[in-house]
Parts: sequence; structure tokens; C-alpha cells
Amino acid sequence: MPGPAVKVTAVVPSVVAVGESFPIKVRFEDRDSNPRAPYTGKVRFECDDPEAVLPPEYEFTADDDGWHVFEGCRLGTEGVWRIRVVAAGLPVALSNPVACQSTPQLRVYWGDMHNHTQWCDGTDTVEYVYQFARDQAFLDVCSCSEHISNQPPDWPIEVIDKPPASSAALWAEEQKQTQAYNDPGRFVTFLGYEFTPSVMSHPDNADHCIWFLDDNHPLVIHDNIEVLGKMLLEHEAVMAAHVGGRFTKWQYEVPAEVMPIVEIASMHAHAEWFVQQALQKGLKMGIVAMSDGHMGRPGYDVWARHGRSGLRKRAFSVQSGITAFLAPALDRPSIWEAIKSRRVYATTGARILLYFSCADAVGGQEVTVSGTPQFHIRVHGTAPLDRVQIIRRDRLAHTFELSPVVTGKEPVWDAELTWTDPRPLAAEAYYYVRVTQSDNHFAWSSPIWVTCTTGMDPAADGLPPWNEDIWPPYKEEDVDYMPRIKAHLKQRGCDKRFVELEQVGVFEEPRGRYVLVRGRDAERGMRPMHLHYYLGFDDERLYVSAGWADYGQMSNI
Repeated sequence: MPGPAVKVTAVVPSVVAVGESFPIKVRFEDRDSNPRAPYTGKVRFECDDPEAVLPPEYEFTADDDGWHVFEGCRLGTEGVWRIRVVAAGLPVALSNPVACQSTPQLRVYWGDMHNHTQWCDGTDTVEYVYQFARDQAFLDVCSCSEHISNQPPDWPIEVIDKPPASSAALWAEEQKQTQAYNDPGRFVTFLGYEFTPSVMSHPDNADHCIWFLDDNHPLVIHDNIEVLGKMLLEHEAVMAAHVGGRFTKWQYEVPAEVMPIVEIASMHAHAEWFVQQALQKGLKMGIVAMSDGHMGRPGYDVWARHGRSGLRKRAFSVQSGITAFLAPALDRPSIWEAIKSRRVYATTGARILLYFSCADAVGGQEVTVSGTPQFHIRVHGTAPLDRVQIIRRDRLAHTFELSPVVTGKEPVWDAELTWTDPRPLAAEAYYYVRVTQSDNHFAWSSPIWVTCTTGMDPAADGLPPWNEDIWPPYKEEDVDYMPRIKAHLKQRGCDKRFVELEQVGVFEEPRGRYVLVRGRDAERGMRPMHLHYYLGFDDERLYVSAGWADYGQMSNI
């Protein structure tokens, strides 16, 4: 239940045509990022585009229920714009960036394809998941992919605090609601489920999501993940592995056509390490992010809890991730083709615009070049950009430093960058981009697989490892929060587990201010760890994860 509004959020389409009508979707949020917080007062809109057509000043009343959709907006000048929202009594807010183009070939649509309900171990109904995704998270694409066990013949759902139930009733409900809420041009839904193994008939049985193009498709499942992958080849279906209760070790054979994508972030954690494992094995996959949400909040599960850190009492987790689909239209066939073509990228929940190309190839594609490959990157952030990095295979190839603490210049929200690999490999190599914002949001492009006709021996690659990078740097603070943090860790019974702790500084992300601490995990081989201790809340909020950086530097299992 939302409390009083403390901020306003505006969501606009990421790509529009010059003069095209589009909506501005506005919601008010409380201190805990709950949408539809009650607000009464006047709101006005501003944009630097001199040709913009924006809504007139509007006065919110209690009848608006903390949100409103303003139709009939237009931009008249090509470029990338942000719309300012000035709400009386609240901080001025910026919309996500919107690219205004003369004739857009591909649009950027946002979705979350992995959500759970009260049918198993979550809250709310399948219908509510779709309603929240469309009307509160303002997503374009969604799927309710509930757990289904791989135990024949009923393929049961392990319902919390209830006897296991047959999946037949759930599947019928998912078919019904997926059909009811699919609205091409406005909101696209997909029928799917999460393969949740209770039978280990294959050593790599692990959590995977499966989706079907047909919203009336019968359930296709098997107790063996490898057999299931081959069965899905006979259907219009795709699957994706993710870091959930169990995660694959990538020791199986699944047709590439069936598994074109892999999940890098969810409410569990950021998991670039997991994607690297797949890519290093030679698997060609686009990179996506989803929520794996269990609280009925697809696309905007901000204060989720998880058990990945192994704490006795679950700590808070990261904000859930979302996927950008690059498609010509918002309908099932177009989004499906984007998935199959790996024309996707991932963020940790922010609607960052990211374009990555080499020669004639974009993220998800393959290309052969003669000479040295040149890469082009455009990033339009939802906050100032700290770094844009290029990873080649398992190595960190290049870093563009954009943060004022490094450059001494003003914050950068938009960057157009070019980089030529000075020493390419004489072999196929995947390259992808990692974006780090100042507010601790990340974005990852899908890889481009580049084959160079000439280059150096891969064995001579002397670049640093992809996960050696650590950010942010230390900041001087007037307050030492370590006594307070150590007292909280002792109260939680983990003061002897997390050792060699050092305060890095106080930082800000959309959900609040936090103290960043780095240290080591004595229960897990003294591996590096970090935690966020949040300030300004009535309760003590803690996020703990592995590594000294937060992009998924290493497994936290």
C-alpha cells in the first residue's frame, strides 16, 4: 500500500517518429517506490525540443489514484530528448530518453518475461501481473511464467503451504489471461512457464523459462532438460536459462534455435558471470534481463528479497531487470523475431538507450571483417554515465571513462563513441558493451561475434580479465557508518562472516542513499563481497552480494 508521494516518474516511448502522437505515462511513488502514491497538485511538462507539443498544466486529484496517461504528445525535431515533469512540492523529474527519428526502422520496447503468482510461491493472480505490468510498470511486453515441476504425469506446481497441484488448471488460466491482455500496438503478452526441476533425470536440469508464440499452445514439458530442448525444436517456442533456485552449468546440448537468449539480471542478482560462462563455451545468445518476481510487480520489483547471499534472514536484493526488444512494431510476431534474432539488450530496470554496432552488424549478429574491427556505441542514460566498457571474449578490452571523478568534467548523459580494436584476434571473438551509470544502474548489449581475417594468436591475449574491473572508487565522507553497520550485522548474526570491511562512500540510486562497504566473506573462502546499507528508512535495509563490483563480477553461490 503506497504512502505519501515523494517523487514523480514519467515514462515515454523510447523511439518515436517526428510529429507522431505518443503518450506520457505519469505515476507518483512513495519513499519505498510503491507506484500510485496519492498526490494532489498541479503538474506541468517541459522539453528542450522547440517543436514539442506537450500536455497543458494538469491538476491531479484523488480520483486520479496517483497516475495518469497524457495522450497526444509530439516531438517535432530529430534527436534524443527528455521531458521534464514539474509537480508542485516534489523534485523535478526527467522522463527516460526518447529518440525522435524521421522514419524509425526499429523501435525499442521494454518487457519482463518472468513472473510468479499465488499459484506457486508468489502473490496475486496471473491477471494482476498483467495489469501491474501494463498500468503501473508501463511495460510493453510481459509474460507470467509460473513454476511447473518436471515430474510426470501431472507436472505439478509446488504450491507453498498447500499440496502440490496439477499444472492443468494453471495452464488454462495462463492461456485465458494471455489471450485477454494481448493488445497489439499497446501491450504484448506471451504464454510461458518456468521449468523447475524436482526430478534430476539430467545432471544439468536447472531453472529455465519456456515461451510459446501461440497463446493457446498446449503445455510441452519433459523431465529431462536436454530432451525438452529438442522437443521444443518442433514448436514455435524458445527457452532461456537464468540464475534462480538452480542454475545450469552449461553441460548440455540444446538446439541454438531454441535457446537464443540468456538472462543476466533479475531480482536475485546481477549475473554477468553466468552469461560469460555460456559465451565462453561458444554458445551464441542475446542478453536479456527479467524480474523473476514473486510479489506481483513485473518490471518494477524495486525492494525484492532473495536468498542468494545465504543470510539466515533474507536481505533485500537488487531492483529487478528489464529487457529492451528492438522491433519494427509492438506485436507478437515482431517481438518474437527480435528474440529469435538476439536483437535485445538488458538493463537493471532503467530505460537506457543503447546502440552497438560493428561494420554492418548490430548486437546479436555475426560479421567478418578484414583488418581491424571498428565499433560504434551510442548511449543515452537515465542518469549521468560513469563508464562504457567493451568486453572481448573473457577480457576487458577498453573503458571509456566518463565520470566527473575521473575526467574532471561535467556529468555526461549522452555519449557517442567509436573504438577500433588495435590487436584483434585471428579467430571469431564476441564483443559486448557494459554501461555503468552513476546511480548504480547497468546495461549490457547483446554480443556481436566478429571474425577477423588477420590478427594475433588468441593465446597471446594480454588484456585484463573481464571481471577485474572495480567501480566506484572511494569517496571521503564526514560520517563513519561502520560502527552502525557492524552493530546491524552482529544483530543479524553475520558479523563474523563478513570481515575486513571498509567503507567506500555514500552513494545514491533511485531507491535511496546507501553506504557502500567492501570486504570478504569468511564462510565462502574469503571471497570478495560488498554490501549496501540504506539510509533514511525506518527499518534497516541491507543488500549483500559477491565481488567488489555490482555488475555480477562473480557467482554469489
